[in-house]
Amino acid sequence: MSDRAAFLIAIACVIVAAAITVAAVPAVDPPEPSWTTKGEVIAVHDGDTITVRITRDIRVRLLDAWAPETKVDNRLPTSKQAAEKAAGIKSKEALTALALGKPVILQVPTSEDLLKSTTMGRVLGRVWLEGDDESLSEKQVKAGNATKVKREELR
Repeated sequence: MSDRAAFLIAIACVIVAAAITVAAVPAVDPPEPSWTTKGEVIAVHDGDTITVRITRDIRVRLLDAWAPETKVDNRLPTSKQAAEKAAGIKSKEALTALALGKPVILQVPTSEDLLKSTTMGRVLGRVWLEGDDESLSEKQVKAGNATKVKREELR
């Protein structure tokens, strides 16, 4: 066999091996479009809203966490408003202890319509303490300080 033929056979073997390797690796779904950055929690407004300092302060509404309000919620019957406010204050205190002054990772899901990433002057996002694999939303829900979905009576 000539040197050229041996070289072509070697190249063919490498190509086949590479094709088999690529085919054996499962395809990974691309990540959802988002903006992610590091920051620091500098204020806690209630049990599901914080301010994260980046190069400027950004008010973030935590996704997947619905905490009771710290102000009187007129959507509720008067008989439930005081308990709701007390639960809101407790939720805020828990989030303050958990995150205030700590470095975090902020992830803001984005789409072609950037208005879907904001509500009432707040960015909608997920936040993790640096080095933690559980988001602040998950922590608030697990602790009973928020629910994963908005309560029916408040929709």
